[in-house]
Amino acid sequence: MSPLQVGDRIHTRTHTHTHAHTHTARHTQGCHKRNNTFER
Repeated sequence: MSPLQVGDRIHTRTHTHTHAHTHTARHTQGCHKRNNTFER
């Protein structure tokens, strides 16, 4: 696993956790998918 992938995984977990408090799980998943597409 490359450092980039490890960092991306940590960022993904943090992002999901942050949004879990203010958005529904459904909205977070959609937002999460959009962000992944945008970042790559």
